[in-house]
Amino acid sequence: EYSESLGVEIIPTTDAKAAALKSQLIVGETTARTPIIDKSWLTPGCGLVTMHTAEVSDEVILAAENIAADYWTQMRTHANPLARLSQEGKLDESGIIDLCELVLGKKKLRTSDDQFVMSASLGLGALDIMIGYQMYLNATKMGIGTKVALWDNPLWE
Repeated sequence: EYSESLGVEIIPTTDAKAAALKSQLIVGETTARTPIIDKSWLTPGCGLVTMHTAEVSDEVILAAENIAADYWTQMRTHANPLARLSQEGKLDESGIIDLCELVLGKKKLRTSDDQFVMSASLGLGALDIMIGYQMYLNATKMGIGTKVALWDNPLWE
């Protein structure tokens, strides 16, 4: 249903690996607790965006020329495959680039078209707050929702 508005051909499939092998960009949006994406899914020059790094095998992470992290300083302190591989000395942190460095043009993720690069996200609380606030404003404007008291005396009063 989105093909026309996005200007791309969208082909439904039940074979994720076959779709990945035909794609330049693989986006993982799973809650997998064990890897489901392995190195055999990758083609030269493809990119991978993962919202939950547990969904990719260690070999996928280690195959990436560079990795964009939303905020590596935060991500490295949490239990995730990237942090573990870094702590084990298997992943060179110099290949991990904060997303802000890409946005500001300070660094490049890819330097040639045949490189495999990936992006890993842990999530930033500021983004959650921004989205939640916008949802609140939309609900208020539409006159829907229920106000809930989360505390008797907020700390900031």
